[in-house]
Amino acid sequence: MTLNRRWLLKSRPHGALKDCDFELVSGPVPVAGEGEFVVKLTHLSFDPTQRGWLGGDTYLPAVKIGDPVRAGGIGEVVESRHPGFAVGDMVQGTFGWQEHALSAGTTETGPVTKLRPGITPEQALGIFGVTGLIADDHERGDVCRDQAFDAGVQRKEPVFLAADGIIDHFIDHGENGSVEVPDRINTRGAWHRA
Repeated sequence: MTLNRRWLLKSRPHGALKDCDFELVSGPVPVAGEGEFVVKLTHLSFDPTQRGWLGGDTYLPAVKIGDPVRAGGIGEVVESRHPGFAVGDMVQGTFGWQEHALSAGTTETGPVTKLRPGITPEQALGIFGVTGLIADDHERGDVCRDQAFDAGVQRKEPVFLAADGIIDHFIDHGENGSVEVPDRINTRGAWHRA
């Protein structure tokens, strides 16, 4: 019998994450009801935002104690009673740290989507996923600039963008691996190195 292993949040972390903040449990694989499908996860995302989700409410409610750790994931549909998803479809969604997830086509962060042909799971979770979208928005300045204007910054004032880690890598490094800042960013005065 196949079991579903899930990594649950056992306690609210304080300071650095510790093994005792999590609990690995095994249980039955979920069964799809009418309008649902089961995904066998092949790839899980580990992102800095997860630390915030574990610690308390952010732009999303905190992960509840006893729930699987919230995370993006990719997997294969292994059972389906949903008209939009067939067995064998590769899909992406916020399925959490578990080996099998039950879905009706949406998760707490949005719809489950099928992977586009030619895109690997790693690409879907990286450059073509949320991280890549954030990097693109930061590069264009849309997200930060719009939030700054909503906060009362005048349109003629400079808006400084900040990025770190993988998002900074996507913004800062071109196709040839150079660390040149694209002219379209320099000419708008939106790129400043610390």
